[in-house]
Amino acid sequence: ENYVAIINIDDFKEINDFYGVQNGDKILKEFGEFLNFIHKTYKLSADEYAILENTPAKLKHIATDIIKKLENSNIFLTGGAGVGKSYLTKKIIKEYSKNLIVVAPTGISAVNIGGQTIHSFFELSRNLSKLNKLSFPKKKLISYTDLIIIDEISMVSKNLFDALNKRLIEAKFRGRLLIVGDFYQLPPVNVEEEGWAFESMWWKYWNFEIVELKEIKRTTNPHFGEILNRLRDGSFKDK
Repeated sequence: ENYVAIINIDDFKEINDFYGVQNGDKILKEFGEFLNFIHKTYKLSADEYAILENTPAKLKHIATDIIKKLENSNIFLTGGAGVGKSYLTKKIIKEYSKNLIVVAPTGISAVNIGGQTIHSFFELSRNLSKLNKLSFPKKKLISYTDLIIIDEISMVSKNLFDALNKRLIEAKFRGRLLIVGDFYQLPPVNVEEEGWAFESMWWKYWNFEIVELKEIKRTTNPHFGEILNRLRDGSFKDK
């Protein structure tokens, strides 16, 4: 949650020796300004800089609030890149006291949150139109689960979301869903053929309460944050 990053320029003495101290000082100044543009940066000595990061208390409170909301609601946690979705998801996984399952559409996204792929966990094949019966142990596990977290929901197609829900019905799942992601980011691989998850009839069924994060945590520069948001929604115009 808290960290200090120390950044330096390799072999900076050679730059001073070859280009001169005056040019070296100019490089240090511009490099420091670049780092500070992205995140609050502190100059240490010579060519060293420090970036201090501490997770805002606000995000910790949001994680607590989401866990409380999950007692009565299904949640769609969304927002652009760098707003804290991954931090909140991992925080909820850590703090949630009941039985939970964590899945994601790809191997990499599943590893990032310590879960399994949707296909693997729900015993799905590539042909989503033909589902074999769930194994008894998996059916029992799902039936006793209180919360299922689905990360990177933007990459889950309508067909995959449909198949996942059929599995939940088969296992008589009575818990809550927490889905996480941003539909402005990566789409399903075959979105033209298989559609988006929100186009599934099951999307309306779960009646998700939307929790949208808007404040970018990866930078303290408001102008840079505004640029990222405009790139996200396609409203960016070169000035």
